[in-house]
Amino acid sequence: MLHHILTTKSILNRGGIMGSNVLKKEEDVINHPSHYTKNKLECIDAIEGLNLPFHEAQILKYTVRWRYKNGLEDLRKAQWYLDRLIKINEGINK
Repeated sequence: MLHHILTTKSILNRGGIMGSNVLKKEEDVINHPSHYTKNKLECIDAIEGLNLPFHEAQILKYTVRWRYKNGLEDLRKAQWYLDRLIKINEGINK
């Protein structure tokens, strides 16, 4: 019995049977999602630090995460917010 326990523990510690995810820390998808923590500064900290308005914050959010989350879909979302911001400001600056 002791041999079985030690062998199982050894296999798990090496990432066997269930793979290397067995002992990894679980991702905090609410407070620190991995697609926002790939850099030194989290996206939310930049947005709040720069006091960005909504549209600008969305543009930053989608351009920061596109490589790690939804690819071109996120770039298209950023473009949508940028186009909307341009239209809003064209109306103001006429």
